[in-house]
Amino acid sequence: MVPLAIGDYVTIQGVGIDGTLWVGSLNADPGIFTAPGSQPACVTCELVSFDIVTNQEAEFAETRAVAWTTDIGGGFLN
Repeated sequence: MVPLAIGDYVTIQGVGIDGTLWVGSLNADPGIFTAPGSQPACVTCELVSFDIVTNQEAEFAETRAVAWTTDIGGGFLN
């Protein structure tokens, strides 16, 4: 668990009563980063797609991924 910080994307559902927001649900997308090249660095995959298309003349393969890492320097992926 990590605390929320300024700049984190937050979606809430709730009701305002007398100037107070009573939150029923909160979904957060926090920015979690580690120092470049340090451990641990974490990776999460949002989407992975593996496609193989075959026709009479050739076979085509394509791999796509949408992934995020906590290592802002890119050292984890080297």
